[in-house]
Order: sequence, then C-alpha cells, then structure tokens
Amino acid sequence: GVKSILGVPMSASADFIGVLYVADRSIRVFTDADVEILQSLARHAAVAIDNAVLFERATAALAEVQAVNEVVARQNRLLKRAGETHQRLSEAVLEGKGLEGAVALIAELTSGQIVVLDQRARVLAAAGEPPDDFGQGLATRGLPAAPRDRSIRRALRELSSLSVVVLEPALPTRTRPRLVAPLVARAEVLGTIWVDCDPTEQWEQRALTEEAARVIALELLKERSVAEVERRLGRELLDELLADGSRLPGSLERQALDLGVDLSQPRRLAVARTTGEGLAAALAGVRFCAFVAEHGGRTVGLIDSDDSDVSERLSRLVSGIEAGSEIRIVLSPVCTQIAEYRSQFLACDRALALLGDYLKSPVVDLEKLGVLSLLLRGGEPSEIRSFVASHLQPLIDADERRGTQLLQTLEAYYESGCSPRRSAAALHVHVNTVHYRLDRIKDLLGADLGNPRTALDLQVALLARRFIDQDRLVSRPNTQAKRSDSEHVDSRSARP
Repeated sequence: GVKSILGVPMSASADFIGVLYVADRSIRVFTDADVEILQSLARHAAVAIDNAVLFERATAALAEVQAVNEVVARQNRLLKRAGETHQRLSEAVLEGKGLEGAVALIAELTSGQIVVLDQRARVLAAAGEPPDDFGQGLATRGLPAAPRDRSIRRALRELSSLSVVVLEPALPTRTRPRLVAPLVARAEVLGTIWVDCDPTEQWEQRALTEEAARVIALELLKERSVAEVERRLGRELLDELLADGSRLPGSLERQALDLGVDLSQPRRLAVARTTGEGLAAALAGVRFCAFVAEHGGRTVGLIDSDDSDVSERLSRLVSGIEAGSEIRIVLSPVCTQIAEYRSQFLACDRALALLGDYLKSPVVDLEKLGVLSLLLRGGEPSEIRSFVASHLQPLIDADERRGTQLLQTLEAYYESGCSPRRSAAALHVHVNTVHYRLDRIKDLLGADLGNPRTALDLQVALLARRFIDQDRLVSRPNTQAKRSDSEHVDSRSARP
C-alpha cells in the first residue's frame, strides 16, 4: 500500500553504509525541506551506526586482549608454580629425603593424593588423603595384574606414548579424575605416578605432574643404583666372610665396618632358600638383622645373637611376604669368631639341601636339630666339642662346682636301659640318690631324658666326650669327689 517513497544514502568517512527512507500510503510530493531533513537524519544515523560498529570491534578486541591476558597470567602462574615445585623437589632430593619425602611434598603441593607404583603396579610410596574407594585401594594394594576396568586398561596402554594420561571419574568408586604419568629414566619405564586432582585444575596440575614424574624417576634410578652397589659390596663381603682361606688381619673387619657391620659382635647366620622375591628386602628392614646379601644361591642374613625370639620374629617376617614364595630358613648357632661363619653356613646349606622339602616350619634352629646338626656341620673336632658343650656343659659345671657325679649318673642311666635301680647298683649308691640326681639333671638341662631325640643327642654327646681330649673339650669333672651333703640327705629319705 505504499504510494510515495523518499530515500537518501547513509555514508560515513566516504563509506556507504545503507539507505534511510520514508514512505507514505498516499500520493504526495516531497519538498526540498523534506529532503534536507532526511539527509540530515541520514548523516546522524550513519555516524551512529559507524560508532556502533567501531564500539563492537573495540569490545571484541578488548575481550580478545583480556582472554590473551588470562592465558598469559595462567602461563605465568604455571611457570611460577613449576619453578617453585622444581626448587622444592630439588631441595628435598638434595637433602636426602628420599622417595617418601618427595611424594609427601608433591601431595602437599597438589593438595591431593599421590601414589607411586613400580613396574609391576605394586605400591612404592603414597601420600595424601584418599578421596574415594579407588584411591584407598590404590594406596594399599596397587593395581591388579589385569585390571577389570576398561578405562584403567586404556590409560595404561596410552602410557606407552610416555605422556600424561587423564583417567576420568567412574562413579561410585572413582569420584575424581587422576593424572597418570610414566616414570622414565634411561629410556626405561620404572613405574607410574597417580595424581588425584581437582577437575578445574587439570591443566595446571599436568605440568606439576610432569615435573614430579621426572624427579621421582631420578630418585628411583638413584635408589636402584645405590641398591646395586650395596648388593655388590654385600656379595663381596659375604664371599670373603664365608671363604675358605687366610685373610689379611683386620681387612675383613674394615670392609664390614664400611657397610655398617661390626664383626666383633657375636651373631647368628640365617640362611634361606626362597622361590620368590622380597625376603632380602624384608630382612634389610628389621632391626635384628645387621646385614643381608646373597651367596651361593642363598639369601644370608647376620642376626643379632641377643634376640631370644628370633625364630618367632623370622616366622612372622616370612608370613608377611607375598603369597607364592616358598621360603625355608635355617638359623645357625652363635658365631663368636669370624672363622666359625664358614662352617655354620655349610651346615645350614646342607640342612636346606637335605631337609628343605621336609621342614614343616619355615624357620628351623640348627641348634634344636640335636645330633643331626652335628652331622650337618661335618663333625669336625671343634664342632664336636661345641656340640658336647652345648648339651653337657650345665652338668659339667655342676660337677665341678658342687662335687656331684651327674655326668657319671647320666651315663650309667642310659647304659642300664634307663633303669634307676640298675644305675644305682652300677654306681654303688642308693636308688634314691639316683632319683635325686636324675631330677637335678632334668632341671639343669631342661629336657625330658626319656624323649628319644633327647636321649640320642645326650648319648652321642657322652660318647663324644670320652674320645676327645678332655682338657681341650671342656673341663674334666672330678669323678673322685665325694657326694654332696644334699645327696646324703636325699639318700636317707624314703622314696618309692
């Protein structure tokens, strides 16, 4: 229905912007004044539109500048945080805080949980509060050999690219994302680091995770190198200690002191046969083991001699090692001189070779094997003397101190078929005296004389004592001494 139109161009700075027009539904003639008014309005509109375009461009440019400034500020924060992280981690490494200290520092910097796993996905170190059930299991058990979770398997596969991988949440067990990074040193993957992070800070924590992975990889490499050197020095010391031959005086003692072992202290050998890993590390971590190394395919530890519960402690230690490892340990008698270690090791090694599959207990004390231990030690004169002294010394001391005839009574008791009456006849004493002496022998030895194993050990010790030089073996008892007053008193008492 438009009958009349008047249009004028809109331009600004010689740029055509558009047209401003007016229209009427009736026929009319526009005057020059109408044209001038419309042209004036067109000029104002052109300026307004041009200003609006310029303002929009300026606003967009400002927004872009602000976005760039935010990126620059974030990069500056990342660089500053990375620098602080690098400095603090370097200080921790230089101060010798080790893997545990570095992991605790990373957990403090990220305000999250950090878990370090080895090549077999076993826990090496962990710090920080677990945020969910997955974190709790990861810090205590590590990862299974074949994880059921597809996202975990995919993340582990993506680690082959040697870059940080994001493990997304999976409710209800995994409520927060994890940054997973490989620990690489000498082109070898030593394990992985798992960093719990805030979803809004994944980008910032990625750089920190990469820095942490480098520092921890270097720490693991250092620990491996130190462990290799210690194993080599330990094997060399053990080879020297158990070698058959002469040594320079004091050389072995000095070599041991360099490794923190004082060979002047009496110790026992713990010789182990194991089909798995972990025993050496477990022994190295307990106080009662002064030194542990490998020799001849056996794991050998030097055990403090003043620990009376060492068999039970070793049994508990073995039970705490991962399942699937068959471990048998033979504990030697106390070695007071360096020359004794070789023979005791050979005895323990023979026991493992001959009895390893028949030992019901994982830890066996060689001293408690009785006469069998004498055979395992080779039956050398020094070993026989030690065997005799270990079984009969309380009786020998009692005979010397009180003038009794306990050894003679014990011999007569076994030679008469364990009959007190026939023993009394052979000794020309009253039967009550024999009963008294037998009770005294049981108290001193703390053994059941009727037990077949005990009887065998004591009879072998008595026979060995007859055929070895008494002055070098043990002190000769005074067999001519008179009976003590206590025996005279007891002989007068009526005993059924």
